[in-house]
Amino acid sequence: MERPRTGITPLIDISSLLPKNNCSAPAGEHTQGSLLFGEKAISASPLLKFTRILNPPSGLWLESTKYYFVELIGISVAKKRLNVSSSLFASPGTILDSGPVVTRLPTAAYEALRTAFQQEMLHCPSIPPPPPEKLLDTCYNLEGCGGRNITLPEIALHFVGEVDVSLHPSGILWVYEGRTQACLAFTGKSHPSHVAIIGNR
Repeated sequence: MERPRTGITPLIDISSLLPKNNCSAPAGEHTQGSLLFGEKAISASPLLKFTRILNPPSGLWLESTKYYFVELIGISVAKKRLNVSSSLFASPGTILDSGPVVTRLPTAAYEALRTAFQQEMLHCPSIPPPPPEKLLDTCYNLEGCGGRNITLPEIALHFVGEVDVSLHPSGILWVYEGRTQACLAFTGKSHPSHVAIIGNR
């Protein structure tokens, strides 16, 4: 997901996560729809929320200017806010990236999330990660805890501007082995100097 080449700081629209947005698709071939932009879109859709895109921190590699830097300030598991400082996500920053399927967090934030998630998943038998996926370390046998009807603890990402994004189950678990086994789709950053990455799940 690359940044647009303009001098304007864009906003992230999370309307797809909300019950109302500013686009009305036509119901049929001979009917009309509408698409609003800017202030008209905001006034027509009061439930929309926006969070700002940040400029890349100085000193990062050139390619970092292609990505959307966002101000992630916290994470909740099962509606309980993790006891981690927002400063963890600020240095050197957090990006949205449509490439990776796994979200990479600062080590302390990931360990707190993993511990909270494991406490909520005690009803589900844990298993070793599959050999090709040593990056992931929190895995489960879904057949032992409801299969496809498994109930997952909610994970929410909190951004500046009072924007809270509750993740879809596909953004919480990476499923494999005929959808009977799955791993938490989060891991820690491989080095403190690397940016945190919110993956595309």
